[in-house]
Amino acid sequence: MSYCTMTDVQAINPKRTYSASTTPTTAQVEAHIISIAAQLDTLLQGRGLTTPVSEPPEFVAHLKQVNAYGAAALAETGQFPEAQGLASTPHGAWLWSIYNQMIKALKDDPLPVTAQSVDPFSFFTEHEGDEPEEEQAWREPKFRKNKDF
Repeated sequence: MSYCTMTDVQAINPKRTYSASTTPTTAQVEAHIISIAAQLDTLLQGRGLTTPVSEPPEFVAHLKQVNAYGAAALAETGQFPEAQGLASTPHGAWLWSIYNQMIKALKDDPLPVTAQSVDPFSFFTEHEGDEPEEEQAWREPKFRKNKDF
């Protein structure tokens, strides 16, 4: 499932038109939208979210923008296939830099509380157990810093 539509991509690239006879075609831009949405879902799953994300609405609206900027950057690259790389045109470089900033924020910043599901790292944190003290020894590291053997 994509977070944005062709209309959202065209809103970011208002001077570009997409159709069956343009470069890139409408079908190619739609493929970019799906590809970027898949990348977003992979990133969010790695952060412990269930995808596709459907709440809170503000976070979904943000994902829509990220999806649209990524697809618009790829479409801009397709507009000028003779150029080299994703940042080959000023507009493409601008779109790509915004997209990368948004991706970095999704990787590093806290996620909305209502969008969070299970913490994927909770299996690695120390939990209080009912075992006796000697059976909990496995939780202590065997080798500590600055320890002589």
